[in-house]
Amino acid sequence: MKQSHRNHLSPWFPALCVAVLCAFHAQAQSVTVNQGSFSGQTAAGSTVHIWASPNPAGKVFDRWMGDTRVLFDPFSAHTTLLMLVAPGAKLQYSNPGIALLTYCVTAAIRDGAHKDIRTLLGARVLRPVGVPDEEWSVGYGKTFTVDGLPLVGSWGGGNFTLRAVARIGRLVLRQGDWEGLPLLSREAVRRMTGDAGLPGHCGMGWWTNAAGRYAGLPKDAVWGAGAGDQLLLVIPSLNLMMVRNGQTLVPPPPNAPDVFAEFHDPRAKLLFEALVAAITDKPRTVRRE
Repeated sequence: MKQSHRNHLSPWFPALCVAVLCAFHAQAQSVTVNQGSFSGQTAAGSTVHIWASPNPAGKVFDRWMGDTRVLFDPFSAHTTLLMLVAPGAKLQYSNPGIALLTYCVTAAIRDGAHKDIRTLLGARVLRPVGVPDEEWSVGYGKTFTVDGLPLVGSWGGGNFTLRAVARIGRLVLRQGDWEGLPLLSREAVRRMTGDAGLPGHCGMGWWTNAAGRYAGLPKDAVWGAGAGDQLLLVIPSLNLMMVRNGQTLVPPPPNAPDVFAEFHDPRAKLLFEALVAAITDKPRTVRRE
């Protein structure tokens, strides 16, 4: 959670100030409070009290920002939330993780040459791998200023051509190396795509098969997924990369217990495992008498 202030007697912040700090991420339930504190009791079924830090001079508390759906009153400087499960006990498909990280990255680069993640991404990754500016966009093409930071939405709104996605996949496949130029460190790629040690065994914005959920896939298989089963699959051990655009492969099953059963199990069975089987099956030897 992050608190927002407004200038005294000035209009309220627009509602988009809340949405700008949301993103797709699979994470264990936990509590993080910026510019405030909480009671510290996070056991399943417990009520967590959250307090905002003292107001800066000349400002009054406006609202909390982040995953405010869980708050009893997002407009109160002292509010509460109910912990549904203990931290690290269950996979929950939620929005704020990557966006809060994006907020922190934006704050970290505010004094650098690139002030927002869009220009940073273009200058440090996409242009160096040969992706023209007209072949990609992020954050729905918009930028929102919050706390003096130019924030680009990271929960969705990205558009990339197939060639652009393929170049990103090739960069990950080669552990950050592009034609001998180390655009990303091997350690950064490992941390980004490796098992973070939380339920679901996800990476940082990447889905993984680190737990071996899919027997037909190597455990180093990682993938990114968008709406309509738009997919990027990378398997370093097979030197394999696959990009797929299009519509949903099959409708999600009703009452799926988690995000894997709802979305990833069908694509893994119909596409990922079939692809790996097609390129790894050895030709049969026919013995003639």
